[in-house]
Amino acid sequence: MNNILMISYFFPPLGGPGVQRIQKFVRYLPQNGWNPIVLTVKNIKYVAYDYSLWDDIKNTEVHRTESADLMRILYRYEKTKKTPENNDVYKFTNSKIRDFVRNIFPIDPQIGWLPFAVKKGIEICRTQKIEVVYATLTPFSSVIVGYYIAKRCKKKLILDYRDLWQGKTATEYLTNWHKRFSIFWESKVLQFASKVIINTRTSEKIIKELYPDISQNKFTVLHNGFDKNDFKDVTSVSDNKKLIFTFTGGFYEERTPEYFLNALLQLKEENLIPDHVEFRFIGNYVREIEEMLSIKVLQKWIKIIPQVEHKKSIKYLLESDILLIFLASQNSHFVIPAKLFEYLAARKPIFAMISPQGESADIIKQNNIGEVCAPEDVASIKKIILKFIKYHQEKKLSEKYDLKKKDFSKYERSFQAKRLSEIIIETCASEKKKILHIQLLPLLSGAQNMMLNLLEGLDKDKYEIYVIAKPDGPLVQKVIDSGYHFIPVSSLRREISPFWDFIALFKIFWICKKYNFDIVHTHSSKTGFLGRIAARFAHIPKIYHTMHGFSFHDFQSIWLRIFYITLEKIGAKFCDKIIFVNNHDRITSSKLKIISSQKAQTIYNGIKLAQIKKSINCAKWNEKIVIGSIARFEDQKNMIKVVESAIKICQKSDIFQFIFIGDGEHLNECKNMIKVKNLTERIILPGWKNNVYDWLLKFDVFLLYSKWEGLPISILEAMSIGLPIIASNIKGNNELVDDENGGLIDINEPQKLVNTILELPQNCEKWQIKGKNSLQKVKDKFLMDNFRKEYVRIYDN
Repeated sequence: MNNILMISYFFPPLGGPGVQRIQKFVRYLPQNGWNPIVLTVKNIKYVAYDYSLWDDIKNTEVHRTESADLMRILYRYEKTKKTPENNDVYKFTNSKIRDFVRNIFPIDPQIGWLPFAVKKGIEICRTQKIEVVYATLTPFSSVIVGYYIAKRCKKKLILDYRDLWQGKTATEYLTNWHKRFSIFWESKVLQFASKVIINTRTSEKIIKELYPDISQNKFTVLHNGFDKNDFKDVTSVSDNKKLIFTFTGGFYEERTPEYFLNALLQLKEENLIPDHVEFRFIGNYVREIEEMLSIKVLQKWIKIIPQVEHKKSIKYLLESDILLIFLASQNSHFVIPAKLFEYLAARKPIFAMISPQGESADIIKQNNIGEVCAPEDVASIKKIILKFIKYHQEKKLSEKYDLKKKDFSKYERSFQAKRLSEIIIETCASEKKKILHIQLLPLLSGAQNMMLNLLEGLDKDKYEIYVIAKPDGPLVQKVIDSGYHFIPVSSLRREISPFWDFIALFKIFWICKKYNFDIVHTHSSKTGFLGRIAARFAHIPKIYHTMHGFSFHDFQSIWLRIFYITLEKIGAKFCDKIIFVNNHDRITSSKLKIISSQKAQTIYNGIKLAQIKKSINCAKWNEKIVIGSIARFEDQKNMIKVVESAIKICQKSDIFQFIFIGDGEHLNECKNMIKVKNLTERIILPGWKNNVYDWLLKFDVFLLYSKWEGLPISILEAMSIGLPIIASNIKGNNELVDDENGGLIDINEPQKLVNTILELPQNCEKWQIKGKNSLQKVKDKFLMDNFRKEYVRIYDN
């Protein structure tokens, strides 16, 4: 049987309707394969204790912790002072003072339980095999307890909303800070939770509207209910001569019997209340309510019964003729009080003074099981009371409200516990892994395209994907169109900037804490460094970095190289694995002791085979040969030297045309160089283009003469349509290109590059074979499926 840690501040032997939901789940979950281990507070000052509720679950493992909250402190104080009943501090404190004291605390007055409960919960998770953490509210502090335990112990969290947190019109805060703090925490725990159970459909709608950025799929409705076993062996004898109206429970917030009592006063003055009518109020009430119910002129008809055990309460229900419900009209449309379901099980007509448009009213009206009117509508209350009196006198109550044949089985507690077990199983089995990929620039160049290729192959039913990058670039729309979440971080900068880098680090850390990702995967040197540190401090379980190419290279000063090597060593300490796109970098990292060989792995970038293949026509090569490149016009790609070489070639031969696709800081300089030589028709710079393959098909040979690389996607794209490759002989390039599918030129020999291209027409058949070999090399070693499978294997492990 699997263990579930169930967190509930209110738990037996405490009594009342708010305790019964968790008590019944604990009672019936073992029948559905789950062993509940309960975390709750020690004895507190509370309106009702019901030891009969404990008898049903006395074999359950329950951990009761100390607390520094008011209810626990009051309990200990009264035990120490042996305070007599008539000096009950809580009961006889003015309601305004009680409300003020409650509202002083952030979140709620039970926040003092948090450190004790979290410590104990972590201990339970570490000593017992807990599959999932469940936390019920109110109080709201209990879900924060659940959040900290689940996050620290890497467990899934299920929240059970017995009541709304935000969204209640009656909710008051002492200050705006209290309100903002409360909203912040609710958003945080909702974002973290794997599943959120709501007890009414209207409440579900409200919470979804309040937090539209929270995944709507994590919300589900599970009503309260009744336990049919509680009604077994309960003997009750109805007094046919009496007409008994019964209310069980308390009055709090805006719930009040005031208007009901006003109606009774008017009926009394009109001599319309028969002597055989009795109004029972069963519960422990604060001073104001008790004084209200004890009005002298109504004592003949009103009977106050102190809180009784649950079984005794059911006995009173079964002895009654009419069962009463009171809710505040301004704040009850989303409320279905737990007592309503027990009233259904008692199969007695219900008189509900509630919002006529609420869910409770819908249940009563649709099943024709009672009467509904607004709580403040004294005239309607009088009318309905007289109607019940009339039906009783005519012996037509059963006829008017035929509850005997109604089917309420869907509200049985055993059924609800079964549904909860299904929710738990679904949560454990099908919870998506949340993966964050961190990029620097919102472009569609090598690293970004590699990431998009990887993400496209992930199962969306298994993974929920987020991407961070600077805003406002082609990557942003591509991410959104693909159905992923894009989170902009505008403070990211390509250059080193201590101020903006710290801002970006803190922003990424905050995002990681908020969304609680299962995996963070970083790209590029800058975001790789910041992202890995932020993710580790946010306690992300798995952190991976793809090294698309080191930040240090041979074209830097020795001191700058040492600086970047040091940063790479620091960054490596904050991740679980570094994936290299070529073997050269992986071997180098081992030699420089950047990362241990156990944490290093090479996964070559993958490419899809293009639908259309390029076939070299040697007859045409004597007339025109198109040399093409797709690269940023930046120092790394060496485009100034490439353009200089193209100019030399064009000046020596008329059959060559060059197309260099890309943009960047050196683009205008290169355009001016070409313009000065009057070669704009022969050397074409069309800027950045997204339809890459349309342009590749125009090329006869692909050229990439860069200074340093990781494993260039552009070469793979060219190879996938069957183009031969001319590339600089550098790491990364030389793992894609060799004599079989192209030619490698030393980066310091641009004249050899010129000569190699000028000699192409004389070697067409050889280069035709090289093109075919490019395609075969992709099929053998660089297919997209293999690339994706390697990454999925890492993610799954």
